[in-house]
Amino acid sequence: MSIGILTLFYKNYNYGGCLQAYALCKYLNDCGQDALQISYDIFQGQHPRLYKLKKQLKRDGGKAKTLARLAVNSVRVAKVRSKTRPYKEELDRRAKNFDDFSFKYIPHTPEFDESKLSDAGKMFDKYFVGSDQVWNPDYQRVSNCFFLDFVQDGRDCYSYAASVSRDKIEDPELVRTLLKKFKRISVREPSAMKLLQPLCDTKVETVIDPTMLISGESWSVTAAERQVSEPYIFCYFLGDNEKHRDFARRVKSLTGLRLVDIPFGQNSFKACDADFADISCTSAGPAEFLSLIKHSELVLTDSFHACVFSVLFGRKFFVLKRFSDSEKGSMNSRISDLLASFKLNDRLVGDDDLTEEQLKREIDFLYAYEHLENERAAAKEFISKCLAD
Repeated sequence: MSIGILTLFYKNYNYGGCLQAYALCKYLNDCGQDALQISYDIFQGQHPRLYKLKKQLKRDGGKAKTLARLAVNSVRVAKVRSKTRPYKEELDRRAKNFDDFSFKYIPHTPEFDESKLSDAGKMFDKYFVGSDQVWNPDYQRVSNCFFLDFVQDGRDCYSYAASVSRDKIEDPELVRTLLKKFKRISVREPSAMKLLQPLCDTKVETVIDPTMLISGESWSVTAAERQVSEPYIFCYFLGDNEKHRDFARRVKSLTGLRLVDIPFGQNSFKACDADFADISCTSAGPAEFLSLIKHSELVLTDSFHACVFSVLFGRKFFVLKRFSDSEKGSMNSRISDLLASFKLNDRLVGDDDLTEEQLKREIDFLYAYEHLENERAAAKEFISKCLAD
Protein backbone atom coordinates (compact mmCIF):
# COMPACT_ATOMS: atom_id res chain seq x y z
CA MET A 1 0.00 0.00 0.00
CA SER A 2 1.34 3.45 -0.87
CA ILE A 3 1.48 6.00 1.96
CA GLY A 4 2.39 9.69 1.78
CA ILE A 5 3.66 11.37 4.95
CA LEU A 6 3.69 15.13 5.41
CA THR A 7 5.73 16.57 8.25
CA LEU A 8 8.45 19.13 8.90
CA PHE A 9 10.98 17.21 6.85
CA TYR A 10 11.97 18.85 3.58
CA LYS A 11 14.75 21.44 3.88
CA ASN A 12 14.26 21.39 7.64
CA TYR A 13 17.76 21.24 9.10
CA ASN A 14 16.56 20.43 12.59
CA TYR A 15 17.79 17.23 14.21
CA GLY A 16 14.53 16.20 15.86
CA GLY A 17 12.51 17.09 12.77
CA CYS A 18 14.70 14.99 10.51
CA LEU A 19 14.91 11.99 12.84
CA GLN A 20 11.18 11.80 13.56
CA ALA A 21 10.54 11.91 9.78
CA TYR A 22 13.00 9.04 9.33
CA ALA A 23 11.43 7.05 12.16
CA LEU A 24 7.81 7.06 10.99
CA CYS A 25 8.82 6.29 7.41
CA LYS A 26 11.08 3.45 8.55
CA TYR A 27 8.43 1.95 10.81
CA LEU A 28 5.74 1.97 8.11
CA ASN A 29 8.11 0.46 5.55
CA ASP A 30 9.20 -2.19 8.06
CA CYS A 31 5.48 -3.05 8.26
CA GLY A 32 5.58 -3.86 4.53
CA GLN A 33 4.15 -0.58 3.26
CA ASP A 34 5.50 1.71 0.54
CA ALA A 35 5.84 4.96 2.51
CA LEU A 36 7.44 8.18 1.29
CA GLN A 37 7.93 11.55 2.87
CA ILE A 38 6.32 14.29 0.77
CA SER A 39 9.02 16.83 -0.12
CA TYR A 40 7.30 20.13 0.52
CA ASP A 41 8.94 23.24 1.96
CA ILE A 42 6.16 25.19 3.64
CA PHE A 43 8.29 28.36 3.63
CA GLN A 44 9.24 28.05 -0.05
CA GLY A 45 12.95 28.56 0.59
CA GLN A 46 12.45 31.83 2.48
CA HIS A 47 13.19 32.79 6.06
CA PRO A 48 10.23 31.47 8.12
CA ARG A 49 9.59 34.72 10.00
CA LEU A 50 9.63 36.82 6.84
CA TYR A 51 7.52 34.35 4.86
CA LYS A 52 4.86 34.34 7.59
CA LEU A 53 4.73 38.14 7.58
CA LYS A 54 4.46 38.25 3.78
CA LYS A 55 1.53 35.85 3.96
CA GLN A 56 -0.08 37.98 6.65
CA LEU A 57 0.46 41.06 4.49
CA LYS A 58 -1.55 39.44 1.68
CA ARG A 59 -4.33 38.45 4.08
CA ASP A 60 -4.77 41.85 5.70
CA GLY A 61 -4.42 43.89 2.51
CA GLY A 62 -1.09 45.55 3.29
CA LYS A 63 -1.78 47.06 6.70
CA ALA A 64 0.83 49.60 7.80
CA LYS A 65 1.44 47.68 11.04
CA THR A 66 2.30 44.48 9.17
CA LEU A 67 4.48 46.39 6.71
CA ALA A 68 6.38 47.91 9.64
CA ARG A 69 6.86 44.49 11.26
CA LEU A 70 8.13 43.08 7.96
CA ALA A 71 10.62 45.94 7.59
CA VAL A 72 11.91 45.57 11.16
CA ASN A 73 12.24 41.80 10.88
CA SER A 74 13.96 42.05 7.49
CA VAL A 75 16.65 44.21 9.11
CA ARG A 76 17.00 41.77 12.02
CA VAL A 77 17.33 38.77 9.70
CA ALA A 78 19.94 40.60 7.61
CA LYS A 79 21.97 41.37 10.76
CA VAL A 80 21.85 37.76 11.92
CA ARG A 81 22.88 36.54 8.47
CA SER A 82 25.81 38.93 8.52
CA LYS A 83 26.95 37.62 11.91
CA THR A 84 26.48 34.02 10.71
CA ARG A 85 28.74 34.55 7.69
CA PRO A 86 32.02 33.51 9.45
CA TYR A 87 30.41 30.14 10.23
CA LYS A 88 28.85 29.66 6.80
CA GLU A 89 31.28 26.98 5.63
CA GLU A 90 30.62 24.75 8.63
CA LEU A 91 26.85 25.35 8.50
CA ASP A 92 26.88 24.50 4.79
CA ARG A 93 28.62 21.22 5.70
CA ARG A 94 25.92 20.63 8.31
CA ALA A 95 23.24 21.12 5.64
CA LYS A 96 25.06 18.68 3.35
CA ASN A 97 25.22 16.12 6.17
CA PHE A 98 21.45 16.49 6.60
CA ASP A 99 20.87 16.12 2.86
CA ASP A 100 23.13 13.06 2.69
CA PHE A 101 21.29 11.47 5.64
CA SER A 102 17.91 12.12 4.03
CA PHE A 103 19.07 10.74 0.67
CA LYS A 104 20.45 7.60 2.31
CA TYR A 105 17.80 6.85 4.93
CA ILE A 106 14.51 8.64 4.16
CA PRO A 107 12.51 7.62 1.06
CA HIS A 108 10.87 10.78 -0.30
CA THR A 109 9.08 12.23 -3.31
CA PRO A 110 10.43 14.81 -5.75
CA GLU A 111 9.96 18.38 -4.54
CA PHE A 112 6.50 19.95 -4.69
CA ASP A 113 6.05 23.70 -4.60
CA GLU A 114 2.89 25.42 -3.41
CA SER A 115 1.26 25.39 -6.83
CA LYS A 116 1.84 21.64 -7.34
CA LEU A 117 1.08 20.29 -3.86
CA SER A 118 -2.38 19.18 -5.00
CA ASP A 119 -0.63 16.70 -7.33
CA ALA A 120 0.81 15.01 -4.24
CA GLY A 121 -2.77 14.68 -3.00
CA LYS A 122 -3.50 12.15 -5.76
CA MET A 123 -0.36 9.99 -5.47
CA PHE A 124 -1.02 7.74 -2.48
CA ASP A 125 -3.61 5.33 -1.09
CA LYS A 126 -3.34 6.77 2.43
CA TYR A 127 -1.90 9.92 3.99
CA PHE A 128 -0.34 10.57 7.39
CA VAL A 129 0.54 13.94 8.87
CA GLY A 130 3.03 14.04 11.73
CA SER A 131 4.83 13.89 13.88
CA ASP A 132 6.39 17.10 15.24
CA GLN A 133 4.77 20.52 15.57
CA VAL A 134 2.62 20.21 12.45
CA TRP A 135 -0.46 21.60 14.23
CA ASN A 136 1.41 24.49 15.83
CA PRO A 137 -0.64 27.64 15.02
CA ASP A 138 2.52 29.26 13.61
CA TYR A 139 2.32 26.92 10.61
CA GLN A 140 -1.45 27.22 10.29
CA ARG A 141 -1.01 30.97 9.75
CA VAL A 142 0.99 30.09 6.63
CA SER A 143 -0.97 27.14 5.24
CA ASN A 144 -3.51 24.47 6.17
CA CYS A 145 -1.46 21.84 4.34
CA PHE A 146 -0.65 20.05 7.61
CA PHE A 147 -4.35 19.33 7.93
CA LEU A 148 -4.00 17.57 4.56
CA ASP A 149 -6.34 20.01 2.84
CA PHE A 150 -4.58 19.26 -0.48
CA VAL A 151 -5.47 15.55 -0.42
CA GLN A 152 -8.09 14.44 -2.92
CA ASP A 153 -11.46 13.57 -1.36
CA GLY A 154 -12.04 9.88 -0.77
CA ARG A 155 -8.48 9.06 0.34
CA ASP A 156 -7.91 8.07 3.97
CA CYS A 157 -6.18 10.68 6.14
CA TYR A 158 -4.61 10.13 9.54
CA SER A 159 -2.53 12.07 12.02
CA TYR A 160 0.30 10.37 13.88
CA ALA A 161 1.61 12.09 17.02
CA ALA A 162 0.80 15.57 15.74
CA SER A 163 1.91 18.25 18.19
CA VAL A 164 0.18 21.57 18.87
CA SER A 165 2.94 22.82 21.21
CA ARG A 166 0.64 25.55 22.52
CA ASP A 167 -1.81 25.87 25.38
CA LYS A 168 -4.71 27.03 23.22
CA ILE A 169 -6.19 26.73 19.71
CA GLU A 170 -6.27 30.11 18.01
CA ASP A 171 -9.13 29.45 15.56
CA PRO A 172 -11.15 26.55 16.99
CA GLU A 173 -13.96 26.72 14.42
CA LEU A 174 -11.53 26.48 11.52
CA VAL A 175 -9.69 23.59 13.20
CA ARG A 176 -13.04 21.88 13.84
CA THR A 177 -13.74 21.98 10.09
CA LEU A 178 -10.24 20.83 9.11
CA LEU A 179 -10.30 17.84 11.47
CA LYS A 180 -13.36 16.40 9.70
CA LYS A 181 -11.03 15.13 6.97
CA PHE A 182 -9.33 12.66 9.33
CA LYS A 183 -10.42 9.06 9.76
CA ARG A 184 -8.28 8.59 12.87
CA ILE A 185 -6.50 11.23 14.94
CA SER A 186 -3.54 10.85 17.26
CA VAL A 187 -1.47 13.53 18.96
CA ARG A 188 1.78 13.47 20.85
CA GLU A 189 0.87 15.21 24.11
CA PRO A 190 -2.08 14.83 26.50
CA SER A 191 -2.33 18.63 26.48
CA ALA A 192 -3.03 18.52 22.72
CA MET A 193 -5.66 15.83 23.19
CA LYS A 194 -7.51 18.03 25.70
CA LEU A 195 -7.46 20.93 23.26
CA LEU A 196 -8.64 18.99 20.21
CA GLN A 197 -11.13 16.45 21.56
CA PRO A 198 -13.90 19.05 22.07
CA LEU A 199 -13.52 20.05 18.40
CA CYS A 200 -14.24 16.69 16.77
CA ASP A 201 -16.39 13.57 17.01
CA THR A 202 -13.45 11.28 16.17
CA LYS A 203 -11.64 9.96 19.22
CA VAL A 204 -8.32 11.77 19.75
CA GLU A 205 -5.65 9.39 21.00
CA THR A 206 -2.21 10.09 22.39
CA VAL A 207 0.75 8.16 20.99
CA ILE A 208 4.49 8.39 21.39
CA ASP A 209 6.74 10.39 19.10
CA PRO A 210 7.83 8.17 16.17
CA THR A 211 11.46 8.32 17.33
CA MET A 212 10.34 6.14 20.25
CA LEU A 213 8.87 3.48 17.96
CA ILE A 214 12.50 2.50 17.31
CA SER A 215 14.68 0.96 20.00
CA GLY A 216 17.88 2.47 21.33
CA GLU A 217 19.75 -0.50 19.88
CA SER A 218 18.41 0.26 16.40
CA TRP A 219 19.25 3.94 16.75
CA SER A 220 22.79 2.95 17.75
CA VAL A 221 23.20 1.38 14.32
CA THR A 222 22.08 4.63 12.67
CA ALA A 223 24.39 6.77 14.82
CA ALA A 224 27.78 7.83 13.49
CA GLU A 225 30.99 6.59 15.07
CA ARG A 226 32.13 8.27 18.29
CA GLN A 227 32.95 11.95 17.64
CA VAL A 228 34.89 12.90 20.81
CA SER A 229 37.33 10.45 22.36
CA GLU A 230 37.38 11.81 25.94
CA PRO A 231 34.46 11.86 28.45
CA TYR A 232 32.27 14.95 27.98
CA ILE A 233 29.03 16.79 28.68
CA PHE A 234 26.91 17.26 25.57
CA CYS A 235 25.08 20.60 25.41
CA TYR A 236 22.30 21.12 22.91
CA PHE A 237 20.41 24.39 23.38
CA LEU A 238 17.97 25.69 20.79
CA GLY A 239 17.22 28.84 22.78
CA ASP A 240 19.53 31.78 23.33
CA ASN A 241 19.35 31.96 27.12
CA GLU A 242 22.79 32.92 28.44
CA LYS A 243 21.84 31.53 31.86
CA HIS A 244 21.63 28.05 30.35
CA ARG A 245 25.24 28.36 29.21
CA ASP A 246 26.24 29.61 32.67
CA PHE A 247 24.46 26.59 34.13
CA ALA A 248 26.50 24.30 31.87
CA ARG A 249 29.72 26.02 32.95
CA ARG A 250 28.81 25.40 36.61
CA VAL A 251 28.18 21.73 35.86
CA LYS A 252 31.56 21.58 34.14
CA SER A 253 33.25 23.00 37.24
CA LEU A 254 31.51 20.41 39.44
CA THR A 255 32.33 17.43 37.22
CA GLY A 256 35.63 18.36 35.58
CA LEU A 257 34.18 17.23 32.22
CA ARG A 258 34.62 19.26 29.07
CA LEU A 259 31.65 20.82 27.29
CA VAL A 260 30.82 19.65 23.76
CA ASP A 261 28.04 21.35 21.83
CA ILE A 262 26.31 21.76 18.50
CA PRO A 263 26.12 25.55 18.33
CA PHE A 264 23.64 27.73 16.45
CA GLY A 265 20.80 25.24 16.91
CA GLN A 266 18.50 27.20 14.60
CA ASN A 267 21.28 27.36 11.96
CA SER A 268 21.92 31.05 12.56
CA PHE A 269 24.28 33.03 14.76
CA LYS A 270 23.70 33.23 18.51
CA ALA A 271 26.20 35.29 20.47
CA CYS A 272 25.78 33.02 23.51
CA ASP A 273 27.02 30.03 21.45
CA ALA A 274 30.17 31.72 20.17
CA ASP A 275 33.16 30.43 22.17
CA PHE A 276 30.86 28.70 24.66
CA ALA A 277 31.93 25.05 24.52
CA ASP A 278 35.36 23.46 24.71
CA ILE A 279 34.58 21.50 21.55
CA SER A 280 32.00 22.62 19.00
CA CYS A 281 30.63 20.15 16.44
CA THR A 282 29.13 22.82 14.19
CA SER A 283 28.85 20.69 11.06
CA ALA A 284 27.25 17.67 12.76
CA GLY A 285 24.43 15.98 10.87
CA PRO A 286 21.66 13.76 12.29
CA ALA A 287 23.89 10.68 12.63
CA GLU A 288 26.53 12.71 14.49
CA PHE A 289 23.84 14.22 16.74
CA LEU A 290 22.80 10.71 17.77
CA SER A 291 26.41 9.75 18.43
CA LEU A 292 27.07 12.81 20.59
CA ILE A 293 24.16 11.88 22.87
CA LYS A 294 24.93 8.16 22.88
CA HIS A 295 28.55 8.56 24.01
CA SER A 296 28.09 11.44 26.47
CA GLU A 297 28.43 11.27 30.24
CA LEU A 298 25.66 13.85 30.66
CA VAL A 299 23.27 15.76 28.38
CA LEU A 300 22.16 19.34 29.09
CA THR A 301 19.41 20.57 26.80
CA ASP A 302 16.22 22.53 26.18
CA SER A 303 15.20 20.23 23.31
CA PHE A 304 12.35 17.70 23.29
CA HIS A 305 14.14 15.24 21.02
CA ALA A 306 17.44 15.49 22.90
CA CYS A 307 15.45 14.34 25.96
CA VAL A 308 13.94 11.46 23.96
CA PHE A 309 17.29 10.19 22.73
CA SER A 310 18.84 10.59 26.19
CA VAL A 311 16.19 8.17 27.48
CA LEU A 312 16.56 5.79 24.53
CA PHE A 313 20.34 5.63 25.00
CA GLY A 314 20.09 5.55 28.82
CA ARG A 315 22.13 8.72 29.31
CA LYS A 316 21.91 10.97 32.34
CA PHE A 317 20.35 14.31 31.38
CA PHE A 318 18.89 17.57 32.65
CA VAL A 319 16.41 19.82 30.86
CA LEU A 320 16.13 23.58 31.17
CA LYS A 321 13.04 25.50 30.08
CA ARG A 322 13.53 27.29 26.77
CA PHE A 323 10.55 29.53 27.45
CA SER A 324 8.91 31.06 30.50
CA ASP A 325 5.58 29.35 31.16
CA SER A 326 3.73 32.65 30.68
CA GLU A 327 5.48 33.47 27.40
CA LYS A 328 3.29 33.58 24.32
CA GLY A 329 4.35 30.75 22.05
CA SER A 330 5.82 28.69 24.90
CA MET A 331 6.43 25.06 23.94
CA ASN A 332 7.30 23.86 27.45
CA SER A 333 4.21 21.63 27.63
CA ARG A 334 5.60 18.99 25.26
CA ILE A 335 8.71 18.47 27.43
CA SER A 336 6.72 18.55 30.69
CA ASP A 337 4.30 15.96 29.31
CA LEU A 338 7.18 13.75 28.14
CA LEU A 339 8.98 13.83 31.49
CA ALA A 340 5.76 13.25 33.44
CA SER A 341 4.96 10.17 31.34
CA PHE A 342 8.32 8.64 32.28
CA LYS A 343 8.18 9.85 35.92
CA LEU A 344 11.35 11.81 35.27
CA ASN A 345 10.01 15.21 36.38
CA ASP A 346 13.12 15.79 38.49
CA ARG A 347 15.16 16.06 35.29
CA LEU A 348 13.58 19.49 34.66
CA VAL A 349 15.66 22.01 36.56
CA GLY A 350 15.95 25.77 36.91
CA ASP A 351 18.98 27.82 35.99
CA ASP A 352 20.07 28.14 39.61
CA ASP A 353 18.61 25.21 41.53
CA LEU A 354 20.79 22.21 40.62
CA THR A 355 22.51 20.81 43.70
CA GLU A 356 25.62 18.65 43.76
CA GLU A 357 23.47 15.87 45.18
CA GLN A 358 21.09 16.09 42.19
CA LEU A 359 24.04 16.01 39.83
CA LYS A 360 25.37 12.80 41.36
CA ARG A 361 21.97 11.08 41.44
CA GLU A 362 21.65 8.33 38.85
CA ILE A 363 18.47 7.90 36.80
CA ASP A 364 16.41 4.76 37.33
CA PHE A 365 15.23 4.09 33.80
CA LEU A 366 13.35 0.90 34.77
CA TYR A 367 9.89 2.52 34.95
CA ALA A 368 10.62 4.65 31.88
CA TYR A 369 11.47 1.59 29.79
CA GLU A 370 8.48 -0.42 31.08
CA HIS A 371 6.20 2.52 30.31
CA LEU A 372 7.81 2.96 26.91
CA GLU A 373 7.13 -0.66 25.96
CA ASN A 374 3.46 -0.20 26.82
CA GLU A 375 3.30 3.04 24.85
CA ARG A 376 5.03 1.40 21.89
CA ALA A 377 2.45 -1.37 21.86
CA ALA A 378 -0.41 1.17 21.92
CA ALA A 379 1.17 3.25 19.14
CA LYS A 380 1.74 0.19 16.96
CA GLU A 381 -1.89 -0.84 17.51
CA PHE A 382 -3.04 2.62 16.39
CA ILE A 383 -0.95 2.37 13.22
CA SER A 384 -2.22 -1.17 12.56
CA LYS A 385 -5.81 0.08 12.71
CA CYS A 386 -4.97 2.85 10.24
CA LEU A 387 -3.41 0.37 7.83
CA ALA A 388 -6.36 -2.00 8.16
CA ASP A 389 -9.02 0.64 7.37
